Amino acid sequence: MVARLNRVGASEPDTLIVGAFAAYGRPGETGFGLSAEGLASYRETNGEPRSRVIGTEAELIVSRIDFSDADCAAPGSRAYEGPLPFGLRFGDPAEGVTEKLGAKPRRKGRSSDLPGRSPVVFVWNYEVGGLAVIVKLTAQHRLAAIYLAPLDRPTRQAREREASLRAMSGRIDPASVPRIEALRSVVPTARWREAAAEGVDMAERDIAEADRLLHCYLDAAKAAAARRSAPALHRATQRLVLGLNRINRRNGLIETLERDELGVFVEAVLTEAGFERARGEDITLTWREW
Repeated sequence: MVARLNRVGASEPDTLIVGAFAAYGRPGETGFGLSAEGLASYRETNGEPRSRVIGTEAELIVSRIDFSDADCAAPGSRAYEGPLPFGLRFGDPAEGVTEKLGAKPRRKGRSSDLPGRSPVVFVWNYEVGGLAVIVKLTAQHRLAAIYLAPLDRPTRQAREREASLRAMSGRIDPASVPRIEALRSVVPTARWREAAAEGVDMAERDIAEADRLLHCYLDAAKAAAARRSAPALHRATQRLVLGLNRINRRNGLIETLERDELGVFVEAVLTEAGFERARGEDITLTWREW
C-alpha cells in the first residue's frame, strides 16, 4: 500500500508535493490528500519501501493518504466522494468502524483540531495489517476522516516481539513458581538498607519503594509462570524497570553496584521461569535509565 512519486519536472520536494496534490486531489476540494517525504527520511522512519519506481535517492515516497468528510480538511471543504477503504462510510458509528477494521483501537484520544473549525473531536488509532489507521470521529462518535500510513519501524519491531513472546509461552515453566518465590531471600534492597545504616547516602523512602516494587515483581513473575505467559512476564519486567527509573530520578539511588545487583536479580527471575533470551541479552536495556 505504498504509493510512489517521481521527481519529474520538479527541482525541489515542495514543488513535487504541490504537483502531486494538483494531480491527485486537493483536500479542500476533493476530501483526498496525501503526504510524501524523501527516500532517506522514509527509510529512517519506516525502513525500506516495498517497491520503487525510479530507483534513485531523488525519489519521494507517499507516507500518508487522507480521506475526509465535509468540513474536516478545512472549514468549507468538500467530502471525499469515492469508496473508502475497508468498506467504511462517513457517518459510521465508532463501533461499526472497529468491526469493519477487524481490530481494536490501540489508543483513544481527543483531537487537536480547534473547536468550531472542524467537526472532529476524537481520534482513535488502529493497527491493521501493515498499516497505521487513524480514525477521526465527531462528538457523536461518527466517522469523519480516515488516514492511512505504513507502520513505523519501532511499531513493527514491537509487534514482532509480541509474536515471539506468544510463541515462547509454551516453554515457560509453571514448576518454577517455588523457585521464583525462593528469590525473595536475595532481594538486593536488604543490602541497601545495611549500606544506608553504615552511612551510605541512600534515602529510606527510596529503598522502601524499590523494595515494594521488587516484591511485587516476584508476585507478578510467579503469576505469569503459573499461567505460562511470557508476555505477562515481559510486562512485569517492564513495570519494574519503569518504576525503578522514577525512583532513581529523585536522588540517584542506583549506582553501579546497585545496577549490577538488580541485573543479577532480574536475570535470576527470568532464568528460573524459562524466559528465553539471546546470549548476553539484557531485556531491561529497552526501558532502563540507570
